Amino acid sequence: MKYFLLIACVSVAISSYSQSEFDQRLTAKFSEEQLQDYRQNHPAVLAYWNFYLENSYEIASNLPMEKLNGNDLPTIKLRNPDKFNIFESDLHPDGYSTKYFRIKGSNDVLILFSKSEIAERFNAHRKTL
Repeated sequence: MKYFLLIACVSVAISSYSQSEFDQRLTAKFSEEQLQDYRQNHPAVLAYWNFYLENSYEIASNLPMEKLNGNDLPTIKLRNPDKFNIFESDLHPDGYSTKYFRIKGSNDVLILFSKSEIAERFNAHRKTL
């Protein structure tokens, strides 16, 4: 009986761990069920979205605003740039054009890469694995 309980507890622990093999920030865009489906049936899709979270944008400091037409940039407000979740924003990449946004209250710029550049970066990343 003790052996059965030990096996049951270990199984539950392993199951719980394996169900959380995705970045929790993805739940801002996808349901837990979708993420579990991706994890089990479409791991490349899940790998892409995990990559997208960190690599679809860059926050750059002290860029010369003249180069970026500083006064013409749309301004966005970020509560905490260090904990920025692209899926909690209303920002969406263009197909082939990079977008620039001045971050309100700072000299920083959020650079949102194009879909094609994100895909190129993801493919290059996969080759290094």
